[in-house]
Amino acid sequence: MKIQITNNPIIRLICIFSIISLPMMPIFTRNVYYIFNLISVVIASLVFILNKDKLTSLEKMMIVFIMLLIFSFTYSINLDRSKSLFTLILRIFLFSFAVIHLTYYYTGKNISKTISFITRTYLLATIVVTIYAFIFEFGKYRPNQRFGELLFNESYGTYIFYSYHLLICDCILLYKLVLQHKEMNKNERLSTLLFISILLIATFANGTRKLFAGIFIYTAFLYFIEYRKQLKKLIKYTTYVLILSIIGLLITFNVSSLYQTIGRRIESLFSYVQKEDIDISTYKRNQMMNLGWNLFTQHPILGIGANCYIEMNELYNNMQLYSHNNYLEIGVNQGILSLLVYYIWYFLVMYKLIVKLKKGEKVAVGFLSFLILELFLDIWTVSYSREQFILTYNLIALYAYGKNQNSRVENERGITYEP
Repeated sequence: MKIQITNNPIIRLICIFSIISLPMMPIFTRNVYYIFNLISVVIASLVFILNKDKLTSLEKMMIVFIMLLIFSFTYSINLDRSKSLFTLILRIFLFSFAVIHLTYYYTGKNISKTISFITRTYLLATIVVTIYAFIFEFGKYRPNQRFGELLFNESYGTYIFYSYHLLICDCILLYKLVLQHKEMNKNERLSTLLFISILLIATFANGTRKLFAGIFIYTAFLYFIEYRKQLKKLIKYTTYVLILSIIGLLITFNVSSLYQTIGRRIESLFSYVQKEDIDISTYKRNQMMNLGWNLFTQHPILGIGANCYIEMNELYNNMQLYSHNNYLEIGVNQGILSLLVYYIWYFLVMYKLIVKLKKGEKVAVGFLSFLILELFLDIWTVSYSREQFILTYNLIALYAYGKNQNSRVENERGITYEP
């Protein structure tokens, strides 16, 4: 028995609300997020089982990773913390499974349409919440406040949660501007430029240094991979990026409000590289990374128990925080075995993307650039327990191991073209 839900309007609505409930959580509330994703999980699981479908490569990896997490219960130094991480990872796993598979069934198992549907919906939801944040925070500015801080701190978690939405959507729009601009009509180009302008302003005002590092790293690899055989174009676009970067830095350091939110943080980063005085944020991260490395060398194989780095950080540094480093966080908590399970998946998928890249599939350029970006960003952030990243990785896994119809890629309007 097989269930066909292709183009079902009810399933379409469930897919849309499941996707937008993540970036729009401050507006929808966490309960709405849970409700829609519970519905998605039930329907996606039912169709998955009846159609005898296969898990994506990320989902297989996550199952092994979760099993190792559960095993860490036997030696965890804080079982309650380990159990709380288990429930979080399990929920994230089920959320990404539901969204990816349900959308995949809805689009008739067309990978290109699935990618387009999810990225477009996620992007528009992030733009809506960004505009809402501008309205919500208008007239409430305080010195040193970062954009999104009021909205997200009052209604959900922290502005850092919002910053990851911005990063992913900036990458989506940069991909479209760099690689899909020839397939866009005038209105599509204008709307894309408008959207990225809104999100870049929000990114800039958010004041998170790794966001800027992420944007530059992603853009650099996007251009390098696309124009790696065209030296003149590579030099031209590199020059453009450098000029825009210099202009951006000059504006940042000469506008007081911008200097307060991001300029002084960029300045402290330069000071850190030059081994001069560093700000308190960088100093704390140094402390946490040094502690993480010491703990890892003491317990390299299995770690000290899932989610237990926080326990040791509170004990030694009086900070109840995770390590801000994905490699150390997994290594300290679950050891080198879990670290290998997690990152071997990265390189296997990157290999699959390179194969598709050689066949001329442009989507592979964007996804490969994003994974390379994340390998860098994982030095400064923890991504394995973030809904946004796991959803994106699962979409990449679906594409990497799937077959596009007729080896062609579809653009936003559903018009196919030869890459």
